[in-house]
Amino acid sequence: MNSPVRPHILILPRWYPNRYDPMPGLFVQHQAEALALECDVTVLYVHADPDCPNAMETEFGMENRVQVIRVYYRPPSTPAGRWLRFYSAHFAGLAMTGGTPPDIVHVHVLTREGFMGYLFARRFRIPFVISEHWSRYYPENDFFHGFLKKAITRFVVSRSSAILPVSRKLMTAMVTKGLKHPNYRVVPNVLDMERFRFFPSSGSGGLKTIVHVSCFEDRSKNITGLLDAVNRLRTMRSDFTLRLVGEGPDLEKIMAYASQLALPDHLVVFPGLKEGNELVTEYGTADFSVLSSRFETFGSVIIESLSCGTPVLATNTGIAAEVINETNGEIVNPDDLAEMTAGLDRMLDKCRSYDRNAVRRSVEGKFSAGRITALLLEIYNSVSK
Repeated sequence: MNSPVRPHILILPRWYPNRYDPMPGLFVQHQAEALALECDVTVLYVHADPDCPNAMETEFGMENRVQVIRVYYRPPSTPAGRWLRFYSAHFAGLAMTGGTPPDIVHVHVLTREGFMGYLFARRFRIPFVISEHWSRYYPENDFFHGFLKKAITRFVVSRSSAILPVSRKLMTAMVTKGLKHPNYRVVPNVLDMERFRFFPSSGSGGLKTIVHVSCFEDRSKNITGLLDAVNRLRTMRSDFTLRLVGEGPDLEKIMAYASQLALPDHLVVFPGLKEGNELVTEYGTADFSVLSSRFETFGSVIIESLSCGTPVLATNTGIAAEVINETNGEIVNPDDLAEMTAGLDRMLDKCRSYDRNAVRRSVEGKFSAGRITALLLEIYNSVSK
């Protein structure tokens, strides 16, 4: 890299917290803030906004040591016009970077941002790398189709210096779709283990508490399938309660489904969205957490729970197989009612026998800001030689 002491990293994310929603791309934000301890980091985020009062609006600010440029644009009605406005918005944002050329362009999520990363890399004659977080390569969520989309994606991938999926499972799915590259490196998301602190024991008293945390999007998270398993399980035992933490587009549908199954309020609880210390307490005071997803690219809730010392029952999605073993939980097949029911039953029997110190140690240091930053710096240096 041109500046080995404080390299300048330009991040182009498809998703990032914005003026309409503080939640998208939080994993990108956390990684950028971790990198900013060792690098000069600029995030250039472009957001299509049909209600934008002007053709284009820009925002600039320093956020936790990261220079963040947000460009909002009103998309034209034609495909060509939309692409041109998208392209122009990126170069308008690039003009706000202060004139200091980057040493590396780091794209988060294919394909359009990848193409812009390719153009910027050519402009500055520097490498670009691509982190992938999207589940569209999985057969359960197959949105990667169309000749032109595939051709452009393969072109962008072939011109990049490294592909950085967040899990081995996602890497395998990408390769299966024909996105071959000699330099795949798995780079997981950053987790603040000081925030997700250790709880030496659950606080549930008599009844055993199961916690599920998600964005309440049922197609991927399969919360209705989890409720079906609980409905079966309650005919076998009554020593537990399930807390479904979060909110999202399918919350009302899922609450209605719980009512349709006649699941009593004391058995299935909807405490709403929890953030900060309240979310940490939900994990820490549970006997175990459950991830019921049909597909995940990573599965941050698994790492968050384990960091609190709380074992996990998870479907075999995302990073589950890389971190869950007999010391910290169990894995079951996705979208399998019988397996989920049996898994819940087994976990209820043994959840309080886990060594919660060992549960936390199973992920300690693996997802820290320092470790992920060191991994990225090693990759940046290797592709710059």
